[in-house]
Amino acid sequence: MLVPVAFECVFVGSLFYMLRQSELEFNLAEHARQVSMHLNRIERLLMAITGGLPVLQNGAEIHGPERYRIFKSRIDEEFLRLKMSVKDDPELIACAGKIEESLNETMFMMEGVKNVWTLMDKVKSSSQFRKTKGLLDDVTDQMDLMMVQMQKIEGESPRRQAENRAVIKELLMLGLLVNILMAVVLAFQFNKDTVSRLSIVMENARNFAEGKALGLRLTGNDEIAALDRAFSVMAANLNDLSKREKALLSNAADVICSLDDGGIITEVSPACEKVWGYEASEILSMRLLNLVVPEDAEMTMQYIESSKATNTESSFENRITRKDASVVDMLWSLKWSPEEHTFFCVAHDNTERKAAEHMKQDFVSMLSHDLRSPLSSVQAFFALVDRHVYGSLNEKGMTKVKSLETTISWLIELIGDLLDINRIEAGLSDLDLKVVSLKNIVVKADEALDALAGQEEILTHLPAQDADVRVDRSMFSRVVTNLLSNAIEFAPRHSEVRIEIEKLGDWVELRVIDQGKGIAPEQQEAIFEKFRQVRQMRQVRDKDATQPFPSTADHLVGEEANLPTLTDQPSGEKKRRSSGLGLAVSKAIVQQHRGTIGVRSVPGEGSTFWVRLPSVERAAGG
Repeated sequence: MLVPVAFECVFVGSLFYMLRQSELEFNLAEHARQVSMHLNRIERLLMAITGGLPVLQNGAEIHGPERYRIFKSRIDEEFLRLKMSVKDDPELIACAGKIEESLNETMFMMEGVKNVWTLMDKVKSSSQFRKTKGLLDDVTDQMDLMMVQMQKIEGESPRRQAENRAVIKELLMLGLLVNILMAVVLAFQFNKDTVSRLSIVMENARNFAEGKALGLRLTGNDEIAALDRAFSVMAANLNDLSKREKALLSNAADVICSLDDGGIITEVSPACEKVWGYEASEILSMRLLNLVVPEDAEMTMQYIESSKATNTESSFENRITRKDASVVDMLWSLKWSPEEHTFFCVAHDNTERKAAEHMKQDFVSMLSHDLRSPLSSVQAFFALVDRHVYGSLNEKGMTKVKSLETTISWLIELIGDLLDINRIEAGLSDLDLKVVSLKNIVVKADEALDALAGQEEILTHLPAQDADVRVDRSMFSRVVTNLLSNAIEFAPRHSEVRIEIEKLGDWVELRVIDQGKGIAPEQQEAIFEKFRQVRQMRQVRDKDATQPFPSTADHLVGEEANLPTLTDQPSGEKKRRSSGLGLAVSKAIVQQHRGTIGVRSVPGEGSTFWVRLPSVERAAGG
């Protein structure tokens, strides 16, 4: 790098020097022309002022005094310009000084000739005339000599300028050739170094792609070295991620595999040995349908083809035949990748969940057939006892009968809720969808709960707006009644419960707002699960309305609820038995209507339970 820089400095310096010489040569020639011009003017003026000497010698009058002064003044001015022109040249200054002395002496002699001639002293005037003539010739000779020098300079200047131009051209050509040569050499060297360094980066990239260790590491602060360092860091991170991914796949409980577009297994995780009994090497290149129970093969193929056609994720259940000929239930999640022409699958062992579902079905059947009917008979018996059909009981006996009758009613309601939610989740509940007024459903629910609101001294505010919704009136009325009854029963006395209806774009939102204590954020998701209640100390309602009271959801969230007991509750405390299924049933009904349900609550500021349903237009559009 230093050689090109040094050459460029020398080249530019030499070029600048030659250009400066050309400029000086041009200025010198111009100066010579200026000096020659001044000398010519002085000589012409001097000839003009001395041209009358021969006439004066023959007896005629020389120029008039005024004309003589004018010419002499012009000679003085021109001589001053001449001295200004040569002030920077000592040799020319000396020549000009000699010319000036001779010229002054000549002018003085001319004045003497004129005066002598005026006195008619012809002998003396002739002698002075000859001296003046000699001085005049000497001045002219000196000026001619100086002019010859200037003409010589002017004559040599074009040659010197031409020589300088030739040198500049040669210098430029030399500089151009050397620059081209250096550019070629530097480009070759740079290309050689760059290719060498890039080849190291490419070799590292190939090693990384082939799973080999990286080779040489580049040093330096240039871009290629920075690229190599970044690539090395990336490779280390990817290797770390790859190790974690392999560890994750090796230890995953679910079977993770990939299929080609023909349904052939191309990769599979080690979990297949535990779940299916096959080692990974045994089922690679095997068709998935060869493992599927024949009865489920067609359904499985339909899901695979549908996922590929729609490019969406599919979830389905089937049965896989293990290596020992046993059958395992599997829950599949499958996604088609058009870029890689591959299905990526996760298969979860669903056997235990299936067994739990069968147990639940058996339990529900037992509730329906073995408990509900006997409990209904017991309820009817207590109703007859309450009417004194079997005779009269004392006051204590009648109180116990009413308590038992209430408990039996609660158990029958609990069984009904269990059957309803099971039927909805199993998709066995058909909806009778009709377009109805949502406000009308709210009004009917408020009328049904009017006595409860009056007993608890709760003021309800009905919605000002209305909106049509497409729902099963009977089932959705159950949702509204459940939310409103919860708000009334668990709001503070002398407080208010507001019901609002609002259209939100393609949705209609129903809100039930109370003034209770609110719900902690970590409990708000759990209140819609089965058998969940708020584990909070309920406040005793007394006549002091300034005390805080629970909100609508106080009985709805918490750990798994225990069955209610028949023990009396403290005096003044609200009596409430809850199965913990009310909101779970409501959620199932709302979801069956393609809606959502939730709660917004801030502890100490009350709760807002909301239900959002698709508008009639959105519901009609599917």
